[in-house]
Amino acid sequence: MEKPLVVLARLVTEVSEVIARETIPEEARGHFRAAAREALLGGRAMLGSLIDSLEADSGTGNTGSGSKPAARSARPIAIE
Repeated sequence: MEKPLVVLARLVTEVSEVIARETIPEEARGHFRAAAREALLGGRAMLGSLIDSLEADSGTGNTGSGSKPAARSARPIAIE
């Protein structure tokens, strides 16, 4: 059995989704979804850059003490 706080959190989430669905026009919701997707793609690019920097540092034996990350070129991100 779920704890009352978990049940309450689910109910609040469901109510907020219903309110958004009933009050925000579909066109606006589409823009908000697109904006959220772009923000997530930006986060993905940032994480990729950080991972590349860590891999470059580990390949050179650098511990990351004040040196700049290796320069890298842009690469395309597949968008479905």
